[in-house]
Amino acid sequence: MGGTLTAGLDPRVKIWKFEDREKWLDYHKQVITASGAAALCPDIRSYDSRHSLALKMLGLYTEEFKDEDILEAGLRMEPLIARWFADKTELPADDPGEYTMFQHPDYPFLAATLDRLTTNPETGEVIPLELKAPNAFTLAEWNAGVPLKFAIQLHVQMMCIGATCGYIAAVVGGQYFRYHFVKRNEALCDAIASSAESFMGALVRGEIPEPDGTEASTKALKAAHPKDNKERVALPLEAVEWFDEWDALDEEGTVIELAKATLKNRIKGLLGDNTFGFAPGVEFSWKHQGGKLTKFEVSLDEAEALRKSGVSYTEKRSPETRVLRKKRRE
Repeated sequence: MGGTLTAGLDPRVKIWKFEDREKWLDYHKQVITASGAAALCPDIRSYDSRHSLALKMLGLYTEEFKDEDILEAGLRMEPLIARWFADKTELPADDPGEYTMFQHPDYPFLAATLDRLTTNPETGEVIPLELKAPNAFTLAEWNAGVPLKFAIQLHVQMMCIGATCGYIAAVVGGQYFRYHFVKRNEALCDAIASSAESFMGALVRGEIPEPDGTEASTKALKAAHPKDNKERVALPLEAVEWFDEWDALDEEGTVIELAKATLKNRIKGLLGDNTFGFAPGVEFSWKHQGGKLTKFEVSLDEAEALRKSGVSYTEKRSPETRVLRKKRRE
């Protein structure tokens, strides 16, 4: 599809049309996308953390989307949601192209892939239309308005094409259609631009944000450092305090799991590929485990019966991971 509404955009907006997904993903390393921008805003649960986003942009981490069913469902739902929106609002839902990105004319480090373009029913202005297919557990949130991380995503889209408003439409749980009209909030846009500019400046200087306790940081560390190298590395003096803090958090219970995860990820980030890290009186290890073939625990008679019956089975490997531990040193 060509996207006929793009002709109505500010001519200063740079439009990139990539020929395949690989080149489109490669461009993500150069810019902060609309979906990634929420990671820059504190206290927002997003797909990324500042740390994981930095590793992705530096090419140190490529996230593997393992649930192919969810991915395929989203792709198949997108045209349905677009048609549903068009039928409900009598507004266009124009597809600008699968691998098309719109780059901000004044902040070139901001770019967005738009699901669809539509128009402001009052002014005819070309505006973004974001499409979502969330699960049924989020229905109350969608009834109340737009979830904040998606509002940030839509604002980056508005910023990139110079729009004053936008729409977001969702089919929640596969059956509840909801859509919201969102006016541009300039204070939010300024905050996004400032955070993005600061983040990119630090990245250019080679400064990677510290990992936090989010799942995004944990996954990024695991992917960036999948195995240890048996080496030892000196840790900063603060590691002694981290050791004691870890002990204290262990005694507090699950209420402080996020604080403990933040602490562990900070240590993992310093260890990197190294197996051991030490500071005065304390030591940490982050060792690779798993990946071994598992076997059925059966008697010889049972094994022989399986062989004669022709029953086939596949030996599976135990999951590979790295386990972080601590101990005091004399």
